Amino acid sequence: MSGPAAGTAVAATTTDVVCLGESMVTFLPSQPGRLADVPSFGRGIGGAESNVACALAAAGHRAAWVGRVGADGFGDHLVETIASYGVDTSAVRRDPVRPTGIYFRT
Repeated sequence: MSGPAAGTAVAATTTDVVCLGESMVTFLPSQPGRLADVPSFGRGIGGAESNVACALAAAGHRAAWVGRVGADGFGDHLVETIASYGVDTSAVRRDPVRPTGIYFRT
């Protein structure tokens, strides 16, 4: 059995936990109400895996998040925001064909 290709895995010796899965850019209404009545949305991130990685990093653990995002501005925002919590995002892959997932909460 051979190991992973160079540069494709988070180093186990530098990470306490690795979270793997989908994350998305979220758009949250600025006030409660029907979608037609909401004047604006705030932008955030969502996804259980990245939320856990961010919380663990904020608590002082060495956390990594592995996922795939689009090679687009939403993907940039997602990876930059998760990394800003101190999460290792070096194994995140950028997809030039499929866009980053987004969702709107109402």
